[in-house]
Amino acid sequence: MTTTQQLREKLCGPVVAMTTHFKEDYSLDLDAMKRLTEFYIEQGVTAVIVTGSTGEFFSLSDDERKLAQKAVIDTVRGSGSEMTVIAGTAHSGTHAVIELTKYAEGIGADGVMITPPYYGTNGGGFPVIQHHYDLVTRATDIGVVIYFSGAVLWQVQDVIANPALLLELVQSCNGHAAGFKDSTNNHPFYRAVSELLDGKVATMGSSGMSYFLWGFDFGSPCFLTGLGNIWPKWEIDFYEHLAAGRRDEAV
Repeated sequence: MTTTQQLREKLCGPVVAMTTHFKEDYSLDLDAMKRLTEFYIEQGVTAVIVTGSTGEFFSLSDDERKLAQKAVIDTVRGSGSEMTVIAGTAHSGTHAVIELTKYAEGIGADGVMITPPYYGTNGGGFPVIQHHYDLVTRATDIGVVIYFSGAVLWQVQDVIANPALLLELVQSCNGHAAGFKDSTNNHPFYRAVSELLDGKVATMGSSGMSYFLWGFDFGSPCFLTGLGNIWPKWEIDFYEHLAAGRRDEAV
């Protein structure tokens, strides 16, 4: 089992946001997802997110999400690869998130990625978001990547205005916060949280390599990539140059 600390350490470099594949009748194409997973492994990808926003989790039934997650995790484990698999378990309500998170934990996911409830907090604001993560992490025992997706940015404006609140949110995760994925495309916020969370939680920028250049200088160890579904070597080489201090070669 991957501990929260181990997941935090594994969140380094490009993290691929995996696409979900469908057949012509709109049913899941699990064979295609297995082939894509094998492609990641061959290319040297070290971490992926399955059934996240790029994976169109919002268009999948809970059973389809579970099937997709299991197909990817089984492929990775069966290959003997150590590639990190993070399962997206965000949902409209806390209890649904707990159920999906328990499932992901049970099939061997290395971690889960969770947004605040994307339908809203019914006016409760930040305390409701804190309560959401508190309940999920008390009911489960797996590392969590907190995710401020585009769909929930309207709910977290107080955190964006006061990044120090993110430390309180991390504390609400009962020791299970491994990462924070930032989709704000707000450079001052990204810089602030990268500095605040450096050494505590892995900050993940998700607005491309140029955005990561900003965060890397301030402690962000990883970045999300959709391009990694097609040309992962570009992102891998970019990060390796950057990490080795060869900035001119990275850009």
